[in-house]
Amino acid sequence: MYLLKDLLHKHNKANERDQHQKDILESNNILTETNPEKIMWETLPDGDMGLRTPPGGGPISEEQRFSALSDGSFYCVYRSVDGHPVYTYSRDGGHTWDVPQYKRYYDGRLMKHPRAANFAWKCSNGKYLYWYHNHGGTGYEDRNPAWICGGIEQDSPNGRVIIWTQPEILLYEDDTFVRMSYPDIIEEGDRLFITETNKNAARIHEIPAKFLEKLWNQFEISYVEEDGLL
Repeated sequence: MYLLKDLLHKHNKANERDQHQKDILESNNILTETNPEKIMWETLPDGDMGLRTPPGGGPISEEQRFSALSDGSFYCVYRSVDGHPVYTYSRDGGHTWDVPQYKRYYDGRLMKHPRAANFAWKCSNGKYLYWYHNHGGTGYEDRNPAWICGGIEQDSPNGRVIIWTQPEILLYEDDTFVRMSYPDIIEEGDRLFITETNKNAARIHEIPAKFLEKLWNQFEISYVEEDGLL
């Protein structure tokens, strides 16, 4: 089985009230078939329903972002208009998914996020980063500043899961009307860069390794930060 890069998540821009879109394209013969016309594709998850908001949630579930955990499980996070991001896990290669839930910090508090891209990435060290905007708006507004959480894997009765740190401000603009979004990461050796666009220009930022290590180490740190305080 081969899952195309980023599992080719699709958006439902054509009909934003239609949550029946599928989110993954799977091919079982793309690595062995030499004739492109004979490559077979299957849309996942199984059945007629795609990934939706939690029961009782709003009509929008968009921009699914997938990560593969160390045990082969899939983690998916996506946006809603409910003031919170949504996540779910698949334990069978994307064919079925857990009941979607609103995303939470490790201590159980709900995360807040508007209708904007919120992406999670698995880094080369096996840990995760999560970009979002940390407020409970329901529209496209207020994408400045951008916030980030660190994630690490942990065992659960159903398989591996990701637990998330408290948030830190990652990037901001002095002009509060600037909207930065649609990020991605680039890793080059021990260096990590984040790209983003403000709807006018595409930019790239190197993120200090010390900042990321402190973010990921929140679960182990037991002292009050004194460095760089205002």
